[in-house]
Amino acid sequence: MLNVDGHPTISLPFKLLGGYRLLNEVTPARIGIYTALGTALAAAMWVAAPGIFRWRRWLLGLVAVICLFPNASSVRATGEQIFNETYQSPAFISDGRYRNYLRRGEVILPVPFGPFGSSLLWQAQAQGYFRLASGWFGYYPGDYSTSMVVGQLSGFHSFTDPVSLMRSFLVAHRVGAVVMIAGQGGPWPQVMSQLGLERITVGGVWLYDVARTLSASAP
Repeated sequence: MLNVDGHPTISLPFKLLGGYRLLNEVTPARIGIYTALGTALAAAMWVAAPGIFRWRRWLLGLVAVICLFPNASSVRATGEQIFNETYQSPAFISDGRYRNYLRRGEVILPVPFGPFGSSLLWQAQAQGYFRLASGWFGYYPGDYSTSMVVGQLSGFHSFTDPVSLMRSFLVAHRVGAVVMIAGQGGPWPQVMSQLGLERITVGGVWLYDVARTLSASAP
């Protein structure tokens, strides 16, 4: 649907595909990505084709690659710099201290959550040492869209029995530890305390050992 000022107005062509199996699962944004992939393959084959003026094609391809580099000094019309994001991981991650507290392959719940934090950067810096019950690639996994805990972690819902909901979430996703940026946990430190999780302050984070505590309290 075409939305104007938050209100649906008319149907758009892609609605015609909604009733067909497989096609109704297509993400429109990916169509452009696959189109770009096909174009790139065609361009690569054209550049690599033999011929007397092959070097000219290589030169044109090199110019195209150079044009893809962003202008880091670009500014918006307001004067604000476009590429002004800075990310700094806590020492718990950057210094490798996580190895002393987390098991390889352990699932952690990072706070801030998903797109509101830098958990994917943490995982990359740790070379995949741990797994995430969070992450952000532009969308949430299917079951996350209906999860009250995810909504609460993302600030989309008010708190409704957060303690029992969080306990269920931690168990369902086999979370072994909660890694929270110190001082940036909002109301969640209180929830962790009500769950009986003890807080360890290390390397700029508050660490909660979920696996040991919940397994000890399990009937």
